[in-house]
Amino acid sequence: MGPNSLRTTAPKGDRRRSRSPAGSRKQNKSGSRSQNQYRIRDSSPTDRIRRAQQMMEENKNKWSARDQAWMAKRERRENLDPVERLREDGQELQGEILSDQDMLVTFEYSRSARARCRADRDCLHVLAEVPTETTIIDKFRIRIDGVNDPSFWRPTTHYYHILCFNHMVDLEDLLPAKFQLDRQTTWGLLVRKWFEHKGCINLDKLATYIEAFKAYDEKRLDFSTEWIDWSIRHHPCEADRATCACPPRPEPPEKPVLKDYVTGEEGRCSLDDVVNHPNVDDMPDQRLVNMTGIHERVCPETEEQGEQTGQNLVADRGTGSNTQS
Repeated sequence: MGPNSLRTTAPKGDRRRSRSPAGSRKQNKSGSRSQNQYRIRDSSPTDRIRRAQQMMEENKNKWSARDQAWMAKRERRENLDPVERLREDGQELQGEILSDQDMLVTFEYSRSARARCRADRDCLHVLAEVPTETTIIDKFRIRIDGVNDPSFWRPTTHYYHILCFNHMVDLEDLLPAKFQLDRQTTWGLLVRKWFEHKGCINLDKLATYIEAFKAYDEKRLDFSTEWIDWSIRHHPCEADRATCACPPRPEPPEKPVLKDYVTGEEGRCSLDDVVNHPNVDDMPDQRLVNMTGIHERVCPETEEQGEQTGQNLVADRGTGSNTQS
């Protein structure tokens, strides 16, 4: 028996059937699809022209409806008051901020005078005919990171005037997760307490406390000098303190306590009122480094236990490109 005798060959009929275009189920399906395609392609020119005209008419109606809706919306917005139009845009922006986990609003110092307010022609500074128009030259500004702007290929950063942004959105709804303080700087008492209590603070009581703390700070410096002078004079004296002829030991001044400044919803103040307050920068917190190298924020005020909330209201600055400065 030769080596080729072990080979098995298919019957001639099977070979012919396998070579046929309809020799298998798969070939039958592909063949039926190709036949349908040919059947469509073989339709008459009149049918093809009719279908093309039908598609053109459908597209024409679709785009006409879009144009009419856009024109109606434009006409409606043109009839709105600029403040109402600004509020409408702000509500849409607020919805995007709350729904997008990458968008974050930060309150910061204006590091330059190049950023422009994204309120554009509805900017309140433009309406007030301020010479700088949309250019933000104020001491503070609003920064929004992670904005999906169609003008850029990646999320970018937008800036707003405090006054414009305050009219656009409900800031208390963004606190504390979506609206935070810039971590790169220190903040005065008024700003910190506004963020901590969502604006429900009494600015007059806080201003009174700031003035009392300033007076205490001056007395504390005088006390330090008196204490050093008394220590030098009393050191060589060995007599009992009750019978000592040295001047009496100076007593330290009493540190004021911050209390009763938190209000209800009816006493809420706006962020614009805070930034325009004369004491906005007074009593800033301090950034210290502890023994383990961790940065800590130390606040100078002494507060009653019932007033504190302990919220983390400081945000890291974004590092994305395509940002204004």
